[in-house]
Amino acid sequence: MRIVSGNRNTEKMLIAVDDDNDLWYLSNIIEPGDMVRATVFRREEKREDMIRSKESQRKPVTLSIAVDRVEFRNFTDTLKILGIVKEGPEELINVHQSVNVSPGDSIELIGKRWNSGQIELLSEATEQSVKGVLFIALDDESCLVATARNYGINVIARIDSGRSGKMYEVKYSEKDYFKEIQNTISGKEVHTLIILGPGLTRMRLADYLRSSMNSVSILSYAADRTDEAAIYSFLQSDEASKVIESSRLVTEQRLLQQFLKNLSTNGLAAYGYESVKAMAKMSAIDTLLITEDKFHTIEGSSIIKIAEESGSRFFVFSASSEPGIMIQKFGGYCAILRFRAV
Repeated sequence: MRIVSGNRNTEKMLIAVDDDNDLWYLSNIIEPGDMVRATVFRREEKREDMIRSKESQRKPVTLSIAVDRVEFRNFTDTLKILGIVKEGPEELINVHQSVNVSPGDSIELIGKRWNSGQIELLSEATEQSVKGVLFIALDDESCLVATARNYGINVIARIDSGRSGKMYEVKYSEKDYFKEIQNTISGKEVHTLIILGPGLTRMRLADYLRSSMNSVSILSYAADRTDEAAIYSFLQSDEASKVIESSRLVTEQRLLQQFLKNLSTNGLAAYGYESVKAMAKMSAIDTLLITEDKFHTIEGSSIIKIAEESGSRFFVFSASSEPGIMIQKFGGYCAILRFRAV
């Protein structure tokens, strides 16, 4: 994400969206009541067009809408902002309008009132991003290919080798299996390729891909599984810290593991709205862990404000990541404590 003009202290801020990570951040920064300005394409309808056909030319229109709802559609790399037109052509004033934002687009925030959580996310969005990191988890029977995003793991392919199963008539060929994997990742932006899995298959795949992907850093690590769990397990490791240290995925995983460890050993943990709020009031929270849906609530904003007043940190967990799903199971509010409350 790039701030083209303005800042949070000015009336307007123009933001350029670079990738789908930025869309996730914007979905947590823009909220109902905000005003956004963007260019949309609207169909120019004339009376004779409505009689003959609904197919009329779409023309670009720049307008400002008061936001009612924000939807991040990570499966289509689109952020949909719905609201009411407040500035624009006279015939569109007070009309319902949606704005679709994709990588490569720009959007302007007008007169936004920032809270501390949104300021933190804005800072994070402009400073870090996971780009070009691809995961492959495989054994000699199946393979999962996924990209790393700041908000979670995005599976892009599942490949069966054809080695076993009654449905397969052809003879297994490791070369063909590797070739299909190579074709799957061909053309994608890849700077670092992390191959996970048990046995020697992952090592042979790494050697196979190194012969044709000279510009890519290809790393291979042992794993017990070949699904998303293998990737999240890797993210807990010291190796992950070295490879993708700036990723919020690594931070999410670390914080979750610290919370779970404290919960089961020394008691320096709390969860649930009432319990976490009580700890915040006692200045007992070191780090507040909150899911993005709770982050948007009045209760969530209240806890963040109380925690920050005593110097506590906070971290917003993505609803799409495995750590975020786990935090949600604890009620969406968890805390790593500085001391045990009596």
